[in-house]
Amino acid sequence: MNVTPEGTIAVPLESVRREINYARKIAKSSKQREDANVVHLLNVVQEGEGVLILVWELVRGLDVLDYLNDRGGHVGEDESRHLFRQLLAGIACVHDNGFCHRDIKPENCMIETATGVLKIIDFGLSKHLDSARTLGIGTPDYMAPEMLMAASNPGAPKMAYDPEAVDVWAMGVMLYLMLTGRYPFEDPKQPGVVTATLVRVRAGRMTPLPPGLSVEVRDLIGGMCRTDPRRRARIADISRHPWVNGGGGGGGGGG
Repeated sequence: MNVTPEGTIAVPLESVRREINYARKIAKSSKQREDANVVHLLNVVQEGEGVLILVWELVRGLDVLDYLNDRGGHVGEDESRHLFRQLLAGIACVHDNGFCHRDIKPENCMIETATGVLKIIDFGLSKHLDSARTLGIGTPDYMAPEMLMAASNPGAPKMAYDPEAVDVWAMGVMLYLMLTGRYPFEDPKQPGVVTATLVRVRAGRMTPLPPGLSVEVRDLIGGMCRTDPRRRARIADISRHPWVNGGGGGGGGGG
């Protein structure tokens, strides 16, 4: 449940309205199912002067980051595939309904303990695709190069970008993290130093994946994390990719 006073600096009312508009659109989607991989907005209540209460579906479980940490920081290909398929289904549902998320990261994906279903949460940065191309930023470790360029020049004219491609980049970073426990563009000599990571993101200098991972998953991550968004994999490409459709791990939910 989010309780948001109108005009609050930490959570502006505009952000809350975006979440409401997005969630209401998804609720009307014919694809929405009880086990869908996007959290449900149950109710919106106005309480007092300028206070909105957002009542979200309760997801009992861990976010993906805590889930990985409980398993030594990363998981194998089959389990990563099982989680990634659900992330893909959720983001495909978001895009099919005309929105993008723009802040995909493990902390914004919950896994229900009872069912193993992954649900995407936190739509504070979500925007309609037609209006998202020059607005907002996400989390630096998951931000695509074109987003970083826009964010690094706040005084410059707004730079257009493809919001769907931005989500795909973040999905690629998240898959890399699930498999390795590391960020793909983090500088090994300066771990945790955001500025060093940003330099490597802009240059497209990804740390090579460790030995033992399949050719297919290497190809998938490489396609999702191409620096040029025009050459980056699309959701349709990812859905057809051999790694996504192969192996074990199951699908677990859908959008």
